[in-house]
Amino acid sequence: MKKFLCVLLLSVAVLAAFVTGCGTSSSEKEASKVMAAVEKIENGDVFVKRASQNDFSKIDLKAELFPGDVIRTSDSGEAVIRFKTGAVTRVLPKSDFVLKELKFSDKEMGTVYTKLAKGVAYFYVPKGSSEAKKFEVETERAVASIKGTTFKVADDGNTTTLSVASGVVMFAANSQQKSVDVAAFQEAQANSSGLVPVSAGTTEVSNGTGAPGETLKQTSSPSDNAKNEPYIRKFNFLADPYFSDLTLGEVGTKVIKGTR
Repeated sequence: MKKFLCVLLLSVAVLAAFVTGCGTSSSEKEASKVMAAVEKIENGDVFVKRASQNDFSKIDLKAELFPGDVIRTSDSGEAVIRFKTGAVTRVLPKSDFVLKELKFSDKEMGTVYTKLAKGVAYFYVPKGSSEAKKFEVETERAVASIKGTTFKVADDGNTTTLSVASGVVMFAANSQQKSVDVAAFQEAQANSSGLVPVSAGTTEVSNGTGAPGETLKQTSSPSDNAKNEPYIRKFNFLADPYFSDLTLGEVGTKVIKGTR
């Protein structure tokens, strides 16, 4: 009888340890799904709709973000989101920003898929980091795929505009089998018809040297890269205060300001 009780107690202990272990494993799995956290909330309210919920609720500072979450900023609110990979996103007012589920073939650390459903967002992706293998931003009209750059994506419901401050971004239109490489101090646009050609005419733009006030005259197809013409235009990134915002990251700021 004593032998039976000993065996029974041992079995219960093993079962309890197994259940406890399963609980820890589940918690660890949940923690591993965290993609990012809200680092700053400024000028107004920011809301989140979890993947398992139907409604938006006000989000708190330092809140963790998971695949499937949607961030929505109010008419004046802005959110700074820092990803586990080191990438930083600033979501401007009146924007919807989605953290997408990983594709089955890309379930590895350092791969991030996002979508800007509407509005404007700035991105800093650290270059040469083993934690940042791929970062992708999708809109209804185009996809921007990058690694190691600072850039901006704006979508007004009709046109998606990509502006690059450092590095190179591959910009692909969803409605056509065409993509362009957008380099520093350049921008490109896409709409429902595809990539938008540069309009004819003369435009005053930054010369890209980082010296304020210096401009040059550009006509259609200003890119030196023949492959990308006539879809690339240059832009004056110095006129955009967000590109020099320290919240984008020290490295990104140094590249933008020309102090690297």
